[in-house]
Amino acid sequence: VDSSTTRTYGGTGLGLAISKQIAELMHGSMGVQSEPGKGSVFWFTAVFQQPQQPLPCISPLPSPRSVVLIVRNTIVRSLIAK
Repeated sequence: VDSSTTRTYGGTGLGLAISKQIAELMHGSMGVQSEPGKGSVFWFTAVFQQPQQPLPCISPLPSPRSVVLIVRNTIVRSLIAK
């Protein structure tokens, strides 16, 4: 059993590093505001261009819309379920 912080809270921060690189590739930025005991706020900016012509709809979602989300962290899973 691995009781490290990484296993307890579900990550190493690699996803944040990758997200920051993607935001920067899109001429934007990413950041976090964190307060111990209260939580964190993550944000990003990106530059998008208006398409020259409307993009075709590839496939509409069936109605009612259903989403399958797999989350290993029980705390996050319970928050999403609300």
